[in-house]
Amino acid sequence: MKLQAFAVSALLIALGALPASGAPAGSADAKPLEKPVLTLVVVTSLAQGGDATPSAYTDFDRLDLAFQDVAKRRHWPVRIVAERFAANTPAHPLELRVFLQPVGNYLPSEFDFRAWMTLNDHGTKHDFGMIVHREELRAGENVSDFLERLFHRAAEAAAKKIEPVLFPQLVKPRS
Repeated sequence: MKLQAFAVSALLIALGALPASGAPAGSADAKPLEKPVLTLVVVTSLAQGGDATPSAYTDFDRLDLAFQDVAKRRHWPVRIVAERFAANTPAHPLELRVFLQPVGNYLPSEFDFRAWMTLNDHGTKHDFGMIVHREELRAGENVSDFLERLFHRAAEAAAKKIEPVLFPQLVKPRS
């Protein structure tokens, strides 16, 4: 009898009706296959200057990597997928839209990250307004390292607005 049950389970696993754990597909023991997706849609100006070579490390890339790292460090239960804005595309069920401005340089060693951010959570829109973060370039610091730090800290600032809306269980109460 046990051999028959094993054979049926093996057949169902092979056919995809059961997950590899052997638990029925809707049971409490079954784990979801993938995390939900938070799409990071980045809107930038086409007139923005910079290196035009295809291998250039752009602000889009920096922002993508910064949000990937922040989500991982803060244990967000989503997977971040970044894409550049394309016209006439449908909205994603869970989408953070970032209207990215060029990095501003107002004083010789101070730079600003500025981006307007909105979150669409399955039809409910949250407007976070302009996220601004200012960093100072240290003497002798590599500009690429500096820009990574600037974008990472800006993503951290955005995360403080995103978490109370999407992940209230992750927000630590103030003491």
